[in-house]
Amino acid sequence: MTSVMTVCWVVKMPYSLQEGLETMWRVLDLIAERGGPELPMCPGETLSTYTSLVGSSRGLTVSRILSYARSFESFGMDEEAVGAYDEALVRDGLCWEAYLGRGEALLGMFVARDDGGSASDLGVRAAGDFERALSLAGSARGRVFRSFATALLVIGDYARCENVVESWLGQGHEQEFDARSDLFYLLGFARLFSGFADKGIEAFLEMEKLGRSIEDSLFGRAVCFLVMRKMDLVREIQSQLRAELSEAIRILGESGCNSFLDVARVLVLVG
Repeated sequence: MTSVMTVCWVVKMPYSLQEGLETMWRVLDLIAERGGPELPMCPGETLSTYTSLVGSSRGLTVSRILSYARSFESFGMDEEAVGAYDEALVRDGLCWEAYLGRGEALLGMFVARDDGGSASDLGVRAAGDFERALSLAGSARGRVFRSFATALLVIGDYARCENVVESWLGQGHEQEFDARSDLFYLLGFARLFSGFADKGIEAFLEMEKLGRSIEDSLFGRAVCFLVMRKMDLVREIQSQLRAELSEAIRILGESGCNSFLDVARVLVLVG
């Protein structure tokens, strides 16, 4: 999965806008892997059945509740999804998948609703859930860490994102090239929006040294040059990008590029 795909998954907008996007930053294998019991396909029927089961003496297993939560997310029912993850955590407070899922839902709500910090509480809660999932995930920590770092980037906590990614890489947690490339992608944007565009470019160049995600590296550098107002270099790179990413650069140039949230929203839009 490409760097841009990861971003798209983690910051997914309501109504499943992330589905089928082939253009975004890296964490979404999880949804495809999450099997579960077959659920009713109608949103109203799903909610009615879930409410009935939760309130009955029969009860639901945590696994079953997680399946309902994911179904709610697929329908764009974010509040109901968060409520289901809450219920799962009441029953098993050590369930890392519930923390991860709730973090994803909260982060999607943050992306959709935030306007100048108006939904910052959702972003903080999402990051907290990802961090808690990371502490419980065991062998899945690498996947959860990339979600956590992405959340920090999306909510604008650039300094912390940079620090945790540099520390993670320095400890040698990620040996697989694609995973390391993902983290350099995040690191590049964290540095850029911390005011260090040149260092951001260095991180994007590290992606190319790994021989992975070269077009994502080009896109990251184009955003850096856009922020630096080096438009000749922006146009030079833009001509090398596939249509979706070239269009993303055009939109960012017209609408402004002041945060990673701006970038993430445009990537979802052009996907």
